[in-house]
Amino acid sequence: MAADTTNRSKTIAKNTIVLYIRMIFVLGVALYTSRVLLEVLGVEDYGVYNVVGGIVTMLGFFNGAMVSSTQRFFSYAIGQNDTQQLCLNYSTILVIQGGLALLILLLAETVGLWFVKNYLVIPQERLTAAIWVYQFAICTFIVSMLQVPFGAMIITHERMDAYAYISISEVLLKLLIVIALPWAPYDKLIIYAGLLFFVALLTLAAYIIYTRTRFKYVKYIKEKNKALFKTLIGYMGWNLWGNAAAVIMNQGVNILINLFFGPAVNAARAIAYQVQGAVNQLVGNFQLAMNPQIVKSYAAGDLEYMHNLIIRGSKLSFYLIVIFAMPVIIETETLLGLWLKEVPEHTVLFTQLVMIFVVLESLSGTMMISIQATGKIGLYQSVIGGLLILNLPISYLALRLGAEPEVTVLVSIIISIVAFLLRVLIVSPKINMSKTKLIVELFIKMSIIGAIVYTALSLIYSIGFSKWTSVIVTVVSSFVITTCLMYTIGFTTEEKRFFRNYITHTLMKR
Repeated sequence: MAADTTNRSKTIAKNTIVLYIRMIFVLGVALYTSRVLLEVLGVEDYGVYNVVGGIVTMLGFFNGAMVSSTQRFFSYAIGQNDTQQLCLNYSTILVIQGGLALLILLLAETVGLWFVKNYLVIPQERLTAAIWVYQFAICTFIVSMLQVPFGAMIITHERMDAYAYISISEVLLKLLIVIALPWAPYDKLIIYAGLLFFVALLTLAAYIIYTRTRFKYVKYIKEKNKALFKTLIGYMGWNLWGNAAAVIMNQGVNILINLFFGPAVNAARAIAYQVQGAVNQLVGNFQLAMNPQIVKSYAAGDLEYMHNLIIRGSKLSFYLIVIFAMPVIIETETLLGLWLKEVPEHTVLFTQLVMIFVVLESLSGTMMISIQATGKIGLYQSVIGGLLILNLPISYLALRLGAEPEVTVLVSIIISIVAFLLRVLIVSPKINMSKTKLIVELFIKMSIIGAIVYTALSLIYSIGFSKWTSVIVTVVSSFVITTCLMYTIGFTTEEKRFFRNYITHTLMKR
């Protein structure tokens, strides 16, 4: 058992390293392309692209439901070492995915198009370009949906090197598009959207070719299994609700901001959430490497190992986020000024509040995966989804009463705290885990650490170093202070021993 645990830890470590190499590359390109896009397109067109694309993204709850459901059922079958079931899952999911793609296309070309033409605040002279962008965004989204089963097959087999290579190739192509965009002979906004669709097609082809050649034992089976079909549809149905709530919380608020303030504030919010995406990459890669093993350990009946992954995974996710999020909160104006030539109004406060939201959400990732592993997601999705969706009416009421646009993120922060506590109450009995342990180890200890790090960095910032010196000192201090606090306060004695062995026997030997 000890040897098996060590091997599983090595697999997580190896995949985490591969994903972090991918992340460094992807993150660098993303930050560069965001800056160039804002400069080439201008604040107004950048805002138009963000809000129009957001309409299509609102349909992303279909895709999100498919991703979580597909990875869960693939991982569960692999955890039980049931090849026949894996093939059945794969075949049924392909059929469901095709049907959902057609449904989304119908919704997008009817309700979505009507909303874009009649309700979005878009300058009249850019309406034609916005419609073209919308059409390309729909096509790109449909193609990304069709990638899901193939990408999930790679991830659940823990072939993160292949996933990284394909992702890096995709990002390189997007970088070439942005570099060439200033010389576009036609409307730059339309050409950009069209070329992104072409890149999505190439990426889909890469996923299909890899999975067909490397996992030959996974084949499409024409056998109709009504019981499995109903199980998958029911599971996806609950995930649809949960993902719809999350999408409405994000993109619905984006549309509200457009209706109340126009595309310029959409651009400011988009930049803040671009920073969020960059910081989220840090924890996302670690969790992506860990998620398959959480599901597989549940399927194999190894709950003790699963519990350890949940606690340690959440703590490490928080640790990785805080190290980088806190300097962003403290040095927001300086960092945005170094990154962008023009910083739109509202961007600074948007970014600071979004970082607080990211820190809070980092504690919930492993709990979300653990409830997916059980397959008993009805209560969880109905309660958490219902809570998340409250973000929209509360934000609307606040904006209607004259609040500033940043209040929408403040609402998200409050809802995130309540959602964490509800997740603990719902998830813990499903996996036979102590509620008290989750609240004390994750919420209370991590809140204390976050408050101390923020206070310490604020005091260091108040010394008044020069711009570059201040950024460097803040980043280094964040790493040192957070590491010391996590080791002394955050980790239990058993966890300290685990991480010492983890570093000594896993990372250093590589």
